[in-house]
Amino acid sequence: MNQIQDDEINLFELFQTLWDGKWFISAFTLIAMLTGTGYIYSKQPQYESFISYSFNNLPPFYDYNYVKIDFKKNFHSKTNFDNWKQINGKTSFVHEDISFTEVINGIVLTKRNYKLLATVSTKPGSEFILARTNNLSTVDDLFKYAQFINNLLKEKYIIRANSEIKIMSSRIKEFTPTDSGIVSKVLSVDRFFESVKNKSNILRFDRPSKPQEVSIKSILIFSIFVLSGAILGVLYVLISKAIANRKERLLKA
Repeated sequence: MNQIQDDEINLFELFQTLWDGKWFISAFTLIAMLTGTGYIYSKQPQYESFISYSFNNLPPFYDYNYVKIDFKKNFHSKTNFDNWKQINGKTSFVHEDISFTEVINGIVLTKRNYKLLATVSTKPGSEFILARTNNLSTVDDLFKYAQFINNLLKEKYIIRANSEIKIMSSRIKEFTPTDSGIVSKVLSVDRFFESVKNKSNILRFDRPSKPQEVSIKSILIFSIFVLSGAILGVLYVLISKAIANRKERLLKA
């Protein structure tokens, strides 16, 4: 019974403390409300557009993962971007918008994905280029740039296929007719070589999706600010009361 009574007294004291500090709590909440309102009106809306891609002609000497990573690496390459810009002329974005690195105070740092205008996803079943913009001209330029990188890969793999065919042709006499695996490999490389020579690309791109706003809802942002302000106000009141009680006990001692 004594424990229950003590708990009731403690709860009463807690509520009394919060009630006495209600103006502080209200002030913190009001400041948070004003800050949240200002943030909502000043923040820029975020948009996303997707350019999905799939495999159109996989080279027999590489697997899916290698090609996807190779495409991603070449997509973010500054050399490739500069070469494309020379051909394409004026563009609506710069390499810094898609570069994985940035220099701060002379130190090279890796950017977070959300800081990039466009990133390439290589996850199985989620192969796409994510463009964070609602500027249709920029989305279209990203689509053209992706096609440019696709052509680079095709040229690169044609050279590799031609080299493979020459090597295997020079050594074909060393194999016996029973080496069906070698013959099959020669044929697969040759088919790939002929296919890409006939303008068959490595990857196939869908047209970009319409940009959609993905910003956090204003009501959610406002609620978070208000709740945070109220919590800070409560903590301020409780800590102030605890400090005052401690000083009082020290004076009595």
